[in-house]
Amino acid sequence: MKQRRPVEQMPAEGQAPDVVYRTIQEQLRADGHPGRNLATFVHTGMATDDEVWQLIYETLSKNLVNEAEYPGLDAMHQRVVQWTRALFHADECTAGTYASACGITTAGSSEGVLTALVTHKLNWHRRQQHSPARGVKDQPYLIMGTHVHACCHKFARYFGARVKWVPLAPGTWHVTAAQVQAMLDTPIVDDLQVMDECGYTPEEAAGRRVGDLVMAVVGVAGTTYSAALDDIAGIDRVLTAGGWEHIPIHVDAASGGFTLPFAAPDLPWDFRLRHEENVSKIL
Repeated sequence: MKQRRPVEQMPAEGQAPDVVYRTIQEQLRADGHPGRNLATFVHTGMATDDEVWQLIYETLSKNLVNEAEYPGLDAMHQRVVQWTRALFHADECTAGTYASACGITTAGSSEGVLTALVTHKLNWHRRQQHSPARGVKDQPYLIMGTHVHACCHKFARYFGARVKWVPLAPGTWHVTAAQVQAMLDTPIVDDLQVMDECGYTPEEAAGRRVGDLVMAVVGVAGTTYSAALDDIAGIDRVLTAGGWEHIPIHVDAASGGFTLPFAAPDLPWDFRLRHEENVSKIL
């Protein structure tokens, strides 16, 4: 009886292509079917035209990052970015802060969200350096619902950010403006979580609110629970009216961003809002 090679070790000899194909196919047979996966946004049907698959086959070896070697591919990349910029109304906003708006493609929504949140954290540190109310124990906080993408949890854990979680409940499967306002306006001395995580004394926290520590408010455009949208426009009004002009909104639009510009073109959720600084989107 022939002994099986340990799967933990690289084979000493190669195998015929058909053998490798059958081996891999057999190992993947028990995996789920992408067309039935409603949780991770991979069930969208791919075009069946022969030309689509031919282009994929012919361009698999090209590296988008190496723009000097592949200028034609980079030109297409920039064109898609500009199309998306216009689709999300970055060219029409009245705030005047997006004249140089730019973007990049990412391998997926996780990479897009992480890149945007790192930017928010860096901006928070810059603002803190010029804030007369800052404290040496201050830490950056995100306000977001418990329905956010899993990578938001990972960002908080691995990139040194704290989170004020907005709990969802049956009948309210989205974050409301009132919930965000309540968190922003809470005195730090009354928030046991913030007092403990930052190590404040009552004297150090006196007169300050949780909003003084917030680096961004995260909204979801198309939650996986119900496809509902967080009240992004309402949150924008809360930030404007409440004196939180420095706090940006980050919208994870990896789901709704594909459909909202066409299904609800008049719905303000994108760069038309004053505090909308980043929109995560799979391109």
